[in-house]
Parts: sequence; structure tokens; C-alpha cells
Amino acid sequence: MNIRVQKALTALLIIVFTITAGSCMAVPEHMADAQFYRPSDSSAGTDTSALTSDVSSVPASSESISSETSSQVLIQGENVEDFIKDPNNQIAADDPEDPLNPNNQPDRDQNEVIVPDDDDVVQEPPASSQPSSSSGSPASSQTQTSSDIVSSSSAPTSSNSVSSSVSSAISSIISSAISSLLPPSSSVKPPFAPPETGWYDYDGERYYFSGGKMLTGYNLIGGTAGYHFNEEGHLDSFVGIDISKWQGTNIDWNKVKADGVDFVIVRAGLRGYETGKPQTDATFDPNVKGAAKAGLNCGAYFFSQAVTEQEAEEEAEIMLQMVKDSGVSFTYPLFIDYEWSGAPNSSGRGDKISTAQRTKVVKAFCEKIKAAGYYPGIYSGASWLNNQLDMTQLSAYDVWVAQYNKSSGGSIAVSSGPSQYKKPYKIWQYTSEGKISGISNNVDRNIGLFDYPTYLKQNGYNNLK
Repeated sequence: MNIRVQKALTALLIIVFTITAGSCMAVPEHMADAQFYRPSDSSAGTDTSALTSDVSSVPASSESISSETSSQVLIQGENVEDFIKDPNNQIAADDPEDPLNPNNQPDRDQNEVIVPDDDDVVQEPPASSQPSSSSGSPASSQTQTSSDIVSSSSAPTSSNSVSSSVSSAISSIISSAISSLLPPSSSVKPPFAPPETGWYDYDGERYYFSGGKMLTGYNLIGGTAGYHFNEEGHLDSFVGIDISKWQGTNIDWNKVKADGVDFVIVRAGLRGYETGKPQTDATFDPNVKGAAKAGLNCGAYFFSQAVTEQEAEEEAEIMLQMVKDSGVSFTYPLFIDYEWSGAPNSSGRGDKISTAQRTKVVKAFCEKIKAAGYYPGIYSGASWLNNQLDMTQLSAYDVWVAQYNKSSGGSIAVSSGPSQYKKPYKIWQYTSEGKISGISNNVDRNIGLFDYPTYLKQNGYNNLK
């Protein structure tokens, strides 16, 4: 019942009872406590524990990190740091991610899934996907009480005194009731009044409404921007992209940030699928510095074609050195990207090894990253995670899964999620056809389901404090 109506009815009942009794009754010191209107408990959110894989070891101290990442491993007869600075190592003839190579669609055809059409909302994405408070003052979580009304310590002794007492009591009750109908504005939460269609910030949570309906689950908003909302409609995801040399360095990172992007994962390097030569991505350093300066959270990945554990460790060493040399604080994991190479007839060196050997390669990379005090992760397509890697041996590492859903009409679709991968994952790459302000070429778009910056800082990973 509305609190104002409740108080008014209470006051009227007291008046009627007092007059009927014919004597002055003692009036309670306070009205009954009442809770002002609140929507569903905003503290309830998506349970991310199921999405959090256990990293068993504690990050190394700063001293051990320094020794672990001292780049003593030799790459083709060179020290890692010298290798990174040597422009002659920029061999791109067998870059697995070259979009100009018609054979090169790493794992994407295998992971493209036709799903029922989404009810896409034609609405521009917000400036930021992270929940923000509305301008209204939220109500206190504690119950609200009325002000003192009146108290009487003795009963009246004459009809005049009874009449006077009754009159006085009635006057005080009416005055208090009227006053209670106009409580201080600071004590009342504004009504939950979302728009018919659009974003709505309320009580520290962010919602999206479409045609008066509150969105839940995965949704596509504004054409290519994907989001996830929990069962109560609270936004609980982060907007991400990943880039490499194929997006160049002519990126306006301030526009990227303003277009709602929260994090970017940048390619550090690759190993050629034919030559087997490790290569650095020359755009890594300027892009991570530009992204970090604009306020984006940064992660990194290395496209592996390693066939031995030693080669995997070499790739990890290269990326660790590049991360350190950049001077940027990485608030997202360092991923190994292992998938279909894109070479004709599945002839890439990583395509031909066994699942058992490939699993050992991925584990060696992740363990090298973790030993250096950084947080590792695995990127691959849903089909490779299911069939080409033994994920029972890799459950200690977080998963970034790729699955590209298309509607029957050919448009991007997200409502069904990455349905082909049933195990835990923390990031979903749902399209390579994303559009972002500040980047001229198409870009991979991702939905992040875990608050990595907070988690990594709290647990001391990536040298974060």
C-alpha cells in the first residue's frame, strides 16, 4: 500500500476510535515503521563464480617476476628483447590473421551458427556499458519512521478536560498525518520510471528497455553492440574489441572510448603457419599506449602456431617482454590464440599436430605466463575448444570463446549466446563485422562477463597494485 495512504488511514482510525470511546487515549509515540518502495534488490547479480576458473598458484613476488621475465630464452639465436626490436623479423607472408588471404578465416566458418532472428533494438549504444547511478537520491535501506506525535501521562478528570484532550489529540493527529504526507525529499527514492525505449540508470544499476520491456540475457543494441543483462535486468557485462595490424594505428582511441568500449585486447605477435618464424606485431606498442591513455582496459594475445612446448614458451617470452616494454598496466589477461591456421588444406603447422600435443603446447604457454606473475587465458573457436583441445587438462585457465551467430537473414545475432560451447567462459567474441567509431575497418567485438580489472588488482596479477 502507498505509504501516504497508509498513514492517512491510520490517523483516521485513531480519530474514530478516540471519539467512540469518549475518553482521551494515550497516543503512540511513533507511527508504525514503513519501508519505502524499492525495486528488486539491486545487490543481486549474475553469479560469476561459475564463470571463474581457479588459478591455483599465487602470483610470484616482484623479485621472482623479474627473474622469470629476464628474456634469457633465445629466439632463432637472438635474445628476446633484441628480437623484438629487429625489424627484419617482421615477416607477414604467412600471418594467420591476414584478411586479404582468401583461405584465411581462422575457425570462423566452423563457428558460424544460424540462429533464430533476434529482436534487435535500433538504438545507439551508451557512452559506457558499466553501470552508473542516476541523478536521484536512493532511499536508505533502513526502514523510515515518522516524527513524534503526542504523549499523555495521565487520564482526564472532567468532561471539559476530556473534550479538550480529545480536541488536542485530534488536532495533533491530523497535523502529524498531514505532515507525514509530505516527507523530506531526501528520504524518498524517486519512482522507478524507465523510458519506453532506451537506457535507464537507477539505484546504481543500468537497464535497457525496448517497447516498455526490460531486457535480460544477451541482446544486440545499435546494430553491432552486444550486451548481457542478468535476470533482474541489470547490465552485467563489458564491451570489448580485439585488434591487430589489420586495423592499423590510425585509431582515434578517444572516439573508441566514447562509443562505449570498455576493454581492448591487442595482438602482440604471431608465429607463421608455414615458416614457423615468430613475428611481432608492429602496431602493438602504439595501440596499447593509445588505448590506455584514453582510459581503456588492455589485454594482449599471441597467435600461436607452436608445435612444441619450447616454442610455446618462446612465444610467451616474446609477449611478456613486449608487455613490459610498453609501460602499460594490463588489466586483462594475456591470451594464447590457438585455432585453425587458415592455411590451404589444413596444412598449417599447428593444424597437423595431435590434440594431446596441442594441449601440451597451450598449457606450456599459460604456465609460462603465470610463472611470470601475469594472468593467462585461452582464446579459440567453439569447435576447436570442443574437438582440438583437451579442455579437461586446461580447466585452470580462463576461456575467451569465438562463435559467430547469424540470423536467417544474415545479420549478427546474439540472443542464443555461444550455444556450441557448454563449458565456462568469461569473454565471448560474437562477430568479426563490428563497427566502432574511431576505427575505419571492421573489428572483432566481444562481450566481457567478468570484472578482470578488479579481480587482477585484488589478487596481485600483472604487477597491478
